[in-house]
Amino acid sequence: MTDTWGYRPPPVTPAVSREEAVAQVRAMATGDVTFTLERSWADVFCGNVVARLANGWTVEIFNDCDDLDYVDVVVAPDGRRSTFEDWLGPDDGGRDRFWEASTCLSEGEYRQLLQALRG
Repeated sequence: MTDTWGYRPPPVTPAVSREEAVAQVRAMATGDVTFTLERSWADVFCGNVVARLANGWTVEIFNDCDDLDYVDVVVAPDGRRSTFEDWLGPDDGGRDRFWEASTCLSEGEYRQLLQALRG
């Protein structure tokens, strides 16, 4: 659709849903998909660690002094992208509940993922 001045806004790319993001993080944790890190977990220590998954997804996890703090960005192979803020819901009280083990990964999956990230 064009406005009266001929401007056509860029197409809106649908976001990655929370469910899709959780599925990719769980696949990383369980070993169902392999991944490589752009920089090692230890090298980053405090900041985003970018994981390139073999299935074409990209997952950025915030490493808070060697702890899995939250998933910051997920990019699908088709270019869809969502960030931490996109997954916050009204019941979150302004806090990220996406990464809490009780809502995303089992305790065992959480430990497996942390071990895989640490190499």
